[in-house]
Amino acid sequence: LRKSKDFAIAAFDAVAVLLARPYHAGELDYETADWIANAIDTDMLELMIQLQPGASTIDTPQAWQEVYDAFDAGEFDHFGRSEDPVAEFTNPEIEAFLARIDAQDRSPR
Repeated sequence: LRKSKDFAIAAFDAVAVLLARPYHAGELDYETADWIANAIDTDMLELMIQLQPGASTIDTPQAWQEVYDAFDAGEFDHFGRSEDPVAEFTNPEIEAFLARIDAQDRSPR
């Protein structure tokens, strides 16, 4: 991971799918999945900064960011607008993410 930005991005994007699938299938509860996402995100960002010294903008794994943001959205009530932010934000975002990943996997290359 520490030698290639492109490999690191691909690896973190793969981890996004590995986290989203069992969560969506009910094999991981929200608290565990959110904890994993938070733990990985800190290390991911530090690594991306290290791999791109002096860069004015840092390339990051987009699939990973989408999954991280989905779990992050379930952490708060959105200023009183949601009584169940996991059901209203996290779950639909994870479902949409996996639908897009599955569609990409089925498309001809």
